[in-house]
Amino acid sequence: MKHFKILLVTTSMLLFIGSIACISCKKENNIATKDIQPSAFSLPKGGVVVGHSKYYESEILLDIDEVGFLNNFIDSLNNGDPGRYIAESLNIWVDSISKDLYTPTLSISFFDMVEEHGITIFIQPDTMHTNNRIQYVVNNNSRTLRCGGKCNNPCITIKDNYGNFLMCQPCTDPMPNFDFGDISGREQWKLNHYCKAMGIESSQLSRIIQCMKDNIIY
Repeated sequence: MKHFKILLVTTSMLLFIGSIACISCKKENNIATKDIQPSAFSLPKGGVVVGHSKYYESEILLDIDEVGFLNNFIDSLNNGDPGRYIAESLNIWVDSISKDLYTPTLSISFFDMVEEHGITIFIQPDTMHTNNRIQYVVNNNSRTLRCGGKCNNPCITIKDNYGNFLMCQPCTDPMPNFDFGDISGREQWKLNHYCKAMGIESSQLSRIIQCMKDNIIY
């Protein structure tokens, strides 16, 4: 009887530990986006898969050829104004919003030679779940934020508690020490070190999506 009681206690502890492990696994992959549940091998109308990741892994792999996409996108921006924009990078990653909440972000960075400042378009992809991976989809309804400025440090976003874009983070360049009366020097420094929201037109997002479709890695 004594051995039977010990067996019951041991079994109960194993079940309890197993339930904790299952809960932890679910929390690791709590990605805060609008989920898409398509039929097998289908895509939402107008959408494009830009990347994928394995379940319970934070790294997202691009499904878009970076060089080809940037070349096409910059060519479209420079149409009618040759040489104004220079391509920089295309990136996708997962941001940690809180202990149990994550959200994917895609960024397209380029430089405006006329205004002499950098620009980054941030896009929050939706997620599409398959049997063995998570796919990240950009479409005309995806959340976007366009940040630009002359900040030496890259412009980044600030997100709300739900993982949605809230604003562009102000420039984080350290301000030098100015003399107390050097107001003009301080103001001139601010003009050359800023990062602010610049807005994005729906036509530009459509252009981005088309360039992505033209450069899918098969």
